[in-house]
Amino acid sequence: MSALQGHEFAWLLFMDPPRHTKLRAIVSRAFTSRALARLEARIRELSSTLLDAVADRGEVDLVAEYATPLPSIVIAEMLGLALGDWNALARWSETIVGLGRTISGTGATDAFRDADVFDPGRSPSSHIAFGHGIHYCLGAPLSRLEGRIALADLLARFASLELVAPEWPPRSSFHVLGPSSLRLRASHH
Repeated sequence: MSALQGHEFAWLLFMDPPRHTKLRAIVSRAFTSRALARLEARIRELSSTLLDAVADRGEVDLVAEYATPLPSIVIAEMLGLALGDWNALARWSETIVGLGRTISGTGATDAFRDADVFDPGRSPSSHIAFGHGIHYCLGAPLSRLEGRIALADLLARFASLELVAPEWPPRSSFHVLGPSSLRLRASHH
């Protein structure tokens, strides 16, 4: 991270119009419905390959071996990086976003009762996980597609998934909430 200190970063997320509008229009081409439809088969292939690698072990770190590699590999390939470079991309991303931790805060604890509890049935579910307004995440549809495929594949592959430990270490990132590690015991159908 020392190599990044002292540099001024112009992240799309923190830009304002008109520069934001111009750059967003360029980047958004990679996230159209048509572009995402072309990625779906590859995402399914990657999901299956990652699950094949852990299927017979009986225990898996879901974050390190599935939830992090899947979107990282997809983005790495979209950027034209070699398959083996996804780890570097993930590290670079974490380093860069780590610089922005001081600007975090979504107000979720004020907006939702028991905001720190995962509740997929929560209503209303007007979250801002992908931002809002002109800064709404361009990758949100890709993330939803990856999530839909990953969850379906994971549940189809294993008959049961149990936490190895009741507590999980939180991820230290200003833009992504969740566990930094999630060890599960998995059994086949």
